[in-house]
Amino acid sequence: MPHKKPLPYILGVATIAAASIILVASGFGIGYYYHALNNPDRIEALQKSQVIQTVNAFAAGTLGTIEGRILTIENGKDVMAIPIREQANIARIFPPKDTQQSTLPEREPMDFQDLKIGDRINIFIEVSAGGSLEGIGVDVL
Repeated sequence: MPHKKPLPYILGVATIAAASIILVASGFGIGYYYHALNNPDRIEALQKSQVIQTVNAFAAGTLGTIEGRILTIENGKDVMAIPIREQANIARIFPPKDTQQSTLPEREPMDFQDLKIGDRINIFIEVSAGGSLEGIGVDVL
């Protein structure tokens, strides 16, 4: 006489099998999506597009060196030299004085020569079609 498995056992095995299939399919989908977002060919296609005029980026870290109009920004072990446009917007950022009126930070314009080594900065970057970088704005935090 064959031994029958109880219904809760069969449902448990079926649930585990279904969950495994869903996890594998989800992992594949997430991996495919991540690859599509980080595909260098896609970035190159955007840079060569007649529709997309510029691609912007954002760099955050500590100001390491200043050589002419080239700022070196450091974040952990990463170091990057970024030339800053002559007409770049440069400002010191402060928390709002009156948080009842606004939650936006206040900006105090400053001159390029007022930047100091060790400042925490954000650089707003324009990436050219050839891949070169140019800072179009600097915020000192």
